[in-house]
Amino acid sequence: MPVISVNEPIPLRQGPFRLRRPAAPPFFVARQQRDGRRRKWRVVETSDPNTLLEVNVSGWAHIGESPVAEGEPNRPWVKRQRIFCWLKRDDVRIGAAELFRYKTSEWISNDWLLEIMDRDSGYEAKFGEILSLAFNDVYVDLFDFGYVTEFTSMWIDQPETSLRLARNVFHRLLDAYSAKAAMTFIRAFPLEYEGAISDHESYEIGYRNRLRVMKDILRTRFRFNEIIGDDLPRNWMCRSRFPIQVLTRRD
Repeated sequence: MPVISVNEPIPLRQGPFRLRRPAAPPFFVARQQRDGRRRKWRVVETSDPNTLLEVNVSGWAHIGESPVAEGEPNRPWVKRQRIFCWLKRDDVRIGAAELFRYKTSEWISNDWLLEIMDRDSGYEAKFGEILSLAFNDVYVDLFDFGYVTEFTSMWIDQPETSLRLARNVFHRLLDAYSAKAAMTFIRAFPLEYEGAISDHESYEIGYRNRLRVMKDILRTRFRFNEIIGDDLPRNWMCRSRFPIQVLTRRD
């Protein structure tokens, strides 16, 4: 959640491996900074009068080609919506967050969900795989309750207050744009390891320690539970406003 990332592989220094605070923002922020399109921004207030969120909400768009455009109006479909947020304090950008919302046609099968989610990006295909593995019937067990939210990234360049700010931003975004979601998912991953490359043992130890701390924070402060299963990776977590049956572990 509130972590710093790098834009290129981190060189290994002599002695124990340590991650330094890089000046560059994470990939999802750099991508937004390069986006030259004019967008409409909505202002969302926070509990801090000097801090606000500037939020851009895209329209709902088909993943892959629209079934209607392809002449198959009855074919299953999946739509997504991107929500990007700048965190500003005293009119200076100090952080960012990104989440996606997904909805599907009625009675979509797990196989169709996998096929459609694999059309645009490998990361989205992985999310579709997680949903298909976690639910016996993704429509009856999940999408019939409403749309699904994936909170993909958050970055705050204020280390002394990052956790408090992250909690505030996270809840404000979910209250404003995901209050009716059937379930919200998040992949616990320390962004400072984004693009980092090393086979040093201390690198793996550092990564595992950071991941464990992140999962603890997501459980205790953000009310997420780990999704578990024989074929599921152990860093995906979820929370729901419904009693949806999913393989989770509550510590």
